[in-house]
Amino acid sequence: MRACCALVVAGTLATPAMAQDLRVEGTFWADSFPQARGAAAETQQRVILNAEGDTQIGDVTLRFDVTGFASSDRSAETFIDPVIDLSLSQVDGLSFGMQRIGWALTDTPLADPLVAPNLMFGVGGDLDGVAQPGMRYAFDLSRTTRMEIVAQFDLRTSPLPQAADRNGFGLDVVEQQADGDLGQGALALRLSGSGAALDWSGYVFHGVSRMPTLVPTAPTQITAFHDEVTQIGVSLDAAPGDWRVYGEAAYRWDGRDVTGARVDHGLATLGAEYQYFAALGGTADVILGAELRWDGRGSRADLPFSNGAALGVTFVQSAFLGLEAEYLVLYDSETDALGHDLRVTKPILETPFLALELRGLAFDDAGEPGVVTVFEDDSRYSLGLRMAF
Repeated sequence: MRACCALVVAGTLATPAMAQDLRVEGTFWADSFPQARGAAAETQQRVILNAEGDTQIGDVTLRFDVTGFASSDRSAETFIDPVIDLSLSQVDGLSFGMQRIGWALTDTPLADPLVAPNLMFGVGGDLDGVAQPGMRYAFDLSRTTRMEIVAQFDLRTSPLPQAADRNGFGLDVVEQQADGDLGQGALALRLSGSGAALDWSGYVFHGVSRMPTLVPTAPTQITAFHDEVTQIGVSLDAAPGDWRVYGEAAYRWDGRDVTGARVDHGLATLGAEYQYFAALGGTADVILGAELRWDGRGSRADLPFSNGAALGVTFVQSAFLGLEAEYLVLYDSETDALGHDLRVTKPILETPFLALELRGLAFDDAGEPGVVTVFEDDSRYSLGLRMAF
């Protein structure tokens, strides 16, 4: 399986004599689909491997991050994705090479939402953002304020759920990539600040969108449009006491909706979490969360649950090698559709880390045809074995 080559590549990049830090993580998933769906397989197996670390070579810091992914039923998503990021230690904050940069490039409102990232991409949602060649320069304007300048080149698309009849749509996917003012590249500026109780940021982004808009263009075909867009956004994250309150808003010019029509639109997310530390007689921590999401495209948004709410609870057992469980229920206000996401993790070993993971995903479109409809027969139950060292 080609994904296994990720670890070989990482080992080549950092020999024991050079590596200052090396981290390896991998998960094997066995998926089961209880509902029949044409000729689609009732089971599949997936492997995700990642190795990352850094090494000092003279005045240059080499950071590497190699991800490999393969699946028994999704050969189109078998790939190896290396990040080779070079930083010049004599120039503060300057790095270049193959990089993964999330903010302002993912096209989703919040970088770390309560709701699972981008449900439309099914299995692909387990992956990091795809690496792209580019450069980044960050510098401090004051003790609490920082400016970042990012240039990205030669668009690399995200994994899409093609060549399979599960985890979304089993249709052919055609990539449509714009060639705009910056070719297929992008420029972004981000200003951020941090304080004792509040973190904030604002950005402007111009270039080809990093995540596509998915548009049905034929009865058996989806076109993934990577358009040239301009987007501005702001985010706030506060942690008063045992609370965490966060929000993000963005506005995009020259976007597109699920019908393929060009449209300017806004996006917003508002969420809150409350942490009960040492709950249940001191045996566990419990986190309760709620999130509201809004997409100005309304029912023409191309992703499920872009408009609506999510409620979640996380349970973390305090005991050594304790249990961790998370449950989310998602509601789409445009169609009354519901989604359920359950994750349970049970560590087995601490060093090296080894854990069993159980995950269940189920959707109900409530009788209103929409983006969620393609998932309704895709309920999935997964058993995973995760290791890290």
